[in-house]
Amino acid sequence: MSRVWFLVLVVLVSATVLGSASAAVAAEGAASRVKVVAKTSPVSPGEYASIKVRVRPRSVVCRIGVFTRRRSLRRRDSAPRRPKAGTVTWRWRVGTNTTPGRWSIQIDCGKAGKAKVRIRVRR
Repeated sequence: MSRVWFLVLVVLVSATVLGSASAAVAAEGAASRVKVVAKTSPVSPGEYASIKVRVRPRSVVCRIGVFTRRRSLRRRDSAPRRPKAGTVTWRWRVGTNTTPGRWSIQIDCGKAGKAKVRIRVRR
């Protein structure tokens, strides 16, 4: 009879530990996010464009990619950036031969998540 109680106790403790661990992971996922707070749009060829994102948690590394309408990668930031005071900013000069139109910007901050935004390049 004592073996049965021991097995019941092990099952109950395991369920409690696993349940609280999954709740902690779910809470962390809900608190994680990447939000675009500022962007330069529209922008002309030869001008500077910038994107600023707020990131939580701050312990991640963020990368940015600029894509054409056909979804091909045009530019990727070579140096991943860590948030300072919870924000990351990228600034670059738009090439003088850049095609006018809407360009897709994708920000990837690992476990914090991803964000997408479009900028318009005018003539």
